[in-house]
Amino acid sequence: MRSTFKVLFYTKNQSVKNGKAPIMGRITVNGTQAGFSSKRTVSLSLWDVKANRAKGKSEEARTLNQELDNIKAQITKHYQYICDHDSFVTAKKVYNRYAGFSEECHTLMVLFREQLESYKEKIGKGKAESTYRGLVADYKSLLLFMKTKKNIEDIAIDELEKSFIEDYYTWMLGTAGNANATAFNRINTLKWLMYIAQEKGWLRVHPFTSFECKPEGITENHPCGSEIQTPACHAGHVSLHVLHRSCICRP
Repeated sequence: MRSTFKVLFYTKNQSVKNGKAPIMGRITVNGTQAGFSSKRTVSLSLWDVKANRAKGKSEEARTLNQELDNIKAQITKHYQYICDHDSFVTAKKVYNRYAGFSEECHTLMVLFREQLESYKEKIGKGKAESTYRGLVADYKSLLLFMKTKKNIEDIAIDELEKSFIEDYYTWMLGTAGNANATAFNRINTLKWLMYIAQEKGWLRVHPFTSFECKPEGITENHPCGSEIQTPACHAGHVSLHVLHRSCICRP
């Protein structure tokens, strides 16, 4: 998939001090963004908002533009390195490399594939093949959503927000034409993955806990409707998925 990459600079006008504003930077890669401080300031009268750089040919303008160009060149170098060595590039990965951070980036679909492989190995040893096939279908659905709706094939786990699961649910019921119960199952699969990410220490806060949905025919007093979206149902990693599939999809 074609990668989009951009670095731009802008002034933080709400933080003007002594007539000068901090110059901030923004890295954009395939729809993901990462902001940073350039550690430079500029007089607002010297800044060209449209060109995103200092205007004029004064020594101050030339020096500042040279420094900003150097920052952009360094970021571009790190972006190219990641493209050459990693199949998944995000703005945060580029920034972390530029800033000297070595923190590994954990992604949603890589985690999903790991869980699929782990579950597959346990089929016939306490795990059902039918549940595995359901998980594979969930994986394909999520991947299709990201490709067609978000124009990405993966996303960093720590970049996930509530709007992601909201968009996914709306897409399933609309564009994908999924039944309400199917969408409910797949929402819980996504929540299950976030509980695993929390257990691994990749997330401090579950991004989707406040999102709720219920399939038709499930009341608040039904054990699936009231308990399925809690961490307690997650014990044993895949038990959450087994629970909601057995309760909803099977008579």
